[in-house]
Amino acid sequence: MRERDPNIKLMMMCYGYNAELPEMLRIAGKSIDVVATRTGPPAQLEAELDVIRQYNRQNGTKILLANTEWLAAQNDLPEPDPEIPPRRRGSPGNDYKALLSFRQIHWFYALNAAKILTGFLSVGGELCSTNFNNFVNTWGQNILEASKEGAWLSPTGKVYEFLADLDARYALETDIKPPQGVYLTAQACETADGHGINIVVVNQGTKEVRTELQLPPGYRIESCDTIWGASRLARTSLGHSDLQVQKEKPQDPRDRKSVV
Repeated sequence: MRERDPNIKLMMMCYGYNAELPEMLRIAGKSIDVVATRTGPPAQLEAELDVIRQYNRQNGTKILLANTEWLAAQNDLPEPDPEIPPRRRGSPGNDYKALLSFRQIHWFYALNAAKILTGFLSVGGELCSTNFNNFVNTWGQNILEASKEGAWLSPTGKVYEFLADLDARYALETDIKPPQGVYLTAQACETADGHGINIVVVNQGTKEVRTELQLPPGYRIESCDTIWGASRLARTSLGHSDLQVQKEKPQDPRDRKSVV
């Protein structure tokens, strides 16, 4: 194939074969460009990335990792919610709230996706791509909903839309230790030109959280953009969205403190 087109990129799938990945690279590492995997939580990618990075160091290669299919957690609720019962395996009976699609079409599922996307930002480096499953009409686990009347973004699609223009080229070490009862995830990233920092914060709790951000010397707040739903069961439909996007600019751009 390379004789036909020397610019093609070859991928080797390791999904389900993590323990065998070192041996697979020993055999085929010099012939591939990308290792393809399929997983959700960013922590699962780290083990594969450690193997790939070690191989690259030892062999002078530049193999990347592609996460070709991931889903948000379906039961990842940080605090109990009587409106969202635990998901049951097998037949849900007459309780429609136990259906997989009930979970995936609502805001709390999109927040789970936002948490995972924030985690992907922290990985960086050899992780070259992550593909959400799916694009359209898959029990709600998709970016786009479609019917004969029209198409619209799902809550997860709204998260992707919100983050689409995010300039987050280089991950920065981010340490966040929220108090008990506060469910925050955060990741700071440097912009491509190296002159700015963007911070993504995900609040999976039911309460509004107000916190103070102390910026490094020489930095100032440009804007604070927020996407939110009135409840975890907020959703979207054709021509309507329960989700709100708010863009704020500080009154004094020299202020080094901001409520987020």
